[in-house]
Amino acid sequence: MPVELRDMKVDFISLVSKGANGKRIIWKAGDERPEGADAFETPLRKLVKSDEKRVVYGIVYGPGQVDSQGEYAEKGEIEKAAYGFMKGLRLLNVDAQHDFDPKAAFVAESWITKGADPLFPDEPEGSWAVGIRVEDEALWASVKKGELAGLSMAGYAAKVRKGEDGVLAKMEQFFTSLLKAVEGAEAKNAQPGQPAETKPGAGAPAGEAAAEAEAVAKIAKALEGIPALTESIAKLDERIKALETATPGQMSKGVDGNGADDGSYGFL
Repeated sequence: MPVELRDMKVDFISLVSKGANGKRIIWKAGDERPEGADAFETPLRKLVKSDEKRVVYGIVYGPGQVDSQGEYAEKGEIEKAAYGFMKGLRLLNVDAQHDFDPKAAFVAESWITKGADPLFPDEPEGSWAVGIRVEDEALWASVKKGELAGLSMAGYAAKVRKGEDGVLAKMEQFFTSLLKAVEGAEAKNAQPGQPAETKPGAGAPAGEAAAEAEAVAKIAKALEGIPALTESIAKLDERIKALETATPGQMSKGVDGNGADDGSYGFL
């Protein structure tokens, strides 16, 4: 199941070898990050070199692309991460092979691609591209030899589990909306001193509402194993029970709810 990255903070951009793709990073003791944060590292991206300027160009991250670790980010999150990197003055945080040892290199150019980028025509619009000026002689020699042939980033982000094509998110929205609809129907039907079946303008009779509630309960039972829906299903079940036990002239207890994403913070 793909995992969406949100609120990314990119601490380092690394020049890496071809074999670095998919490698998990190990953080040094004392690194500051939110408690429970998950590390992340993006897959290797090929470099475009300018020998004259001693600059290497590469895509840090592209939107909507599920990587080898099953993670992806949307345009808005990538743009926010790129702006945060620049605002945080982390331009000198360029290392090699994710060793967290800044080299004599810096991010000289940074942009979000618009349309077909001249350097990266095959990358989707909204990708984060950078140009890194390499001043270290040994590091530049490694780049020219092809020993360092890619770009990768490291940092941390909130990781949100999602279903294929956003199915879980849509199902969450459905059950949240359904819960609100049931709450509204209950409020209309449970008027003191008047049977719900005969209340003018109340909509469907209570018998029909009960049948609908039973059908919803069966659907909820089949899906209760999905973590993202657990909370909404539990609250829906409470509301259904309240509908079934409600009597004329008695208001059932309210249940507050929200459709929050099931997310956790962690390294990129």
